[in-house]
Parts: sequence; structure tokens; C-alpha cells
Amino acid sequence: MPFGGLTVLLGGDFWQILLVVAGEGREVIGVASVSKSYLWRECTVFHLWQNMCIEPNVPPVTLDGKAVSFKDWVLSLGDGLAPTYALDEDIEPCWVEIPKEVHVDYSGDPIKAIVDKIYPDLQHNHGDAEYLRGRAILMPLNEVTSPTGLRIVCANEDETWIGYTKNIVYREIFNDIQY
Repeated sequence: MPFGGLTVLLGGDFWQILLVVAGEGREVIGVASVSKSYLWRECTVFHLWQNMCIEPNVPPVTLDGKAVSFKDWVLSLGDGLAPTYALDEDIEPCWVEIPKEVHVDYSGDPIKAIVDKIYPDLQHNHGDAEYLRGRAILMPLNEVTSPTGLRIVCANEDETWIGYTKNIVYREIFNDIQY
């Protein structure tokens, strides 16, 4: 049986998953994809349509004195529908209000403030899988992720290692993959 009879869940967006095949070119990397493997015929593909990170029990946020569900606020940001306003000499309104409920106040180092807010008492809990599983900091760019990740790793007094990624996407390979 594939995978020794165990149920295996492969997660992620196949458009954003790059394989690592040391010393090989893009043709070999494309063929190494799980969807090109003989195991693929044994796989069942599930399409997820609900963002489980935005659970229904998340408290609402307050905007312009009105309570708004956190989910609706995040969706309005992503859809470009959140109300915007102008500052000082701005020609067009391009600023979005961040609700106090999700705003992290700080003085000094903003990365430290975010890490301290999301991971309180990290030095004592870094080995607790449940503590870590319930927390995440999402960031758009590696330039932002690296210093934040290093801050979190440095809080760990145990032996650590850092894995690096390379962000190159060969669209022509992934456009040919059939799911």
C-alpha cells in the first residue's frame, strides 16, 4: 500500500509549492512533482473553500463606532472595499483604519512588540507544541519574515537551525500539471 497504509495529508497551494531537487534543472523538478508520481492515482484531491483561520467565534472589531465581524473586515481589506481616508496632503484616500482590537501599540521595536503580543512568555513556552500551534504571524515578504523569524528563533535557548528558501516559480511547468 502507498505510504505503508498510512493516511497522508499533503497540504498547500500546488501553484506555490516548489520542489527541491539538488543540482537538477526545471524539467527534473517538474517530473518530481507528486502529481507526476505513480502514487498520484492513489490520491484524493480535496478543495478547501473555507478559511479556517477566521473562525466564527472571533470577537468583532469596532470601526467608526460600529461592531463589524473580523471576518468581514479582513475580506473587505482583501477585496479593496474597506473604507479609506486621506492624511495631510494626500491627493487620494489610501489609508485604512486598523481596529484597536487588532492593533499592537508599541514604542521602539515594532517587530519585538508583535512577537511579544503573539507569543507571550515565548522563552518558557517555545517547546510546547500546543502553545505554538495556536499562534501565527502572517507576513507578505521574506524581507519582513526573516528578522521576525530570527527574533522568535533567538528566544529558543535550545539548539536551532535555519532552513532557507529560494523563491523562483517556473509557471510553464505548473501550468501543465493536471489536478
